[in-house]
Amino acid sequence: MSLLLVPEVLYSDTYEPANIVSGMKKLTSSVQVALNDNHKADYYWINVLKNQQYWQRMYERKQLGEVLSDLDGFEEQMHRHLGECDELSAIVEGIGQATDGGAQVFSFAEGKLKKGHRFSNQPYLLARWEALKWSLWHECGVYVAEVSGWEQTIQHLVTAFRASYVEAHTTLRRYTVPHIPQMNKNAHIDNLMRLKGLRIGEVTAKRLVSKYETLAGVLNATETSLIGQMGNAWTTNFLKGVGRL
Repeated sequence: MSLLLVPEVLYSDTYEPANIVSGMKKLTSSVQVALNDNHKADYYWINVLKNQQYWQRMYERKQLGEVLSDLDGFEEQMHRHLGECDELSAIVEGIGQATDGGAQVFSFAEGKLKKGHRFSNQPYLLARWEALKWSLWHECGVYVAEVSGWEQTIQHLVTAFRASYVEAHTTLRRYTVPHIPQMNKNAHIDNLMRLKGLRIGEVTAKRLVSKYETLAGVLNATETSLIGQMGNAWTTNFLKGVGRL
């Protein structure tokens, strides 16, 4: 099912919480639609630039405990979404405190601080989270907004939505983070990550090389095979980037 999405509307996915959805509707033009089912993140809107081109912005919302339980999965999801929009951000709800064995997660809602999941036997878990945030921003231009709870999520999304329509922000005359791939000892993984403009992270590169063995194997893989591994949107973006479409 395709969606007809128009500018100047802040869209939220049908699975997003009612308190966030209703809170946004009180502050701005907001509509709930099936974003996830159409290969989009949890929140989405469109800007029209001065040259009449469309600029698609997306936010993926996560709980901190959810992210810490699967950092690789979160990175993979962000890289998949990169091929589906022009600007991608994530918003992560919760507060993390380092412990001797890992991390303690807290949430803040309705004026109360609540203790959540405690991660044990992972002493460097929050350090890994900090490293992932750094790499997402500096290598892919994915901003990760950390908020205390759902009330702040509403404020952040509405503020970002409104700010994106300020004229100075629609000209794209702004500093952009250069694509500087990570290094990997496997030459095929390293070269995949260095393909300019494709934003292939280490986890994705390892997955591809594990399947296709070499850089040449990935570049020459059939479209059907790539879709089976990475999905339709990622494959389309990849094939365009390497000149096969």
